[in-house]
Amino acid sequence: MMDGRVRHEIITSSAAPEKLKVQRKIWLAKTSDGSYSVTLRAAMVVGHRSVDEVRAAPK
Repeated sequence: MMDGRVRHEIITSSAAPEKLKVQRKIWLAKTSDGSYSVTLRAAMVVGHRSVDEVRAAPK
């Protein structure tokens, strides 16, 4: 598992971590009848996006 490795590399090769701005975004997609949904949570740091979590669920 590479949890956080890419983000760690970006942060350590950039400005001081406490000065970096982390933008977070959530995307949600559902089937037309609402019977299934997928959620993706991601973070953007120094122009690089990394996926934090993905969930897929039947309703």
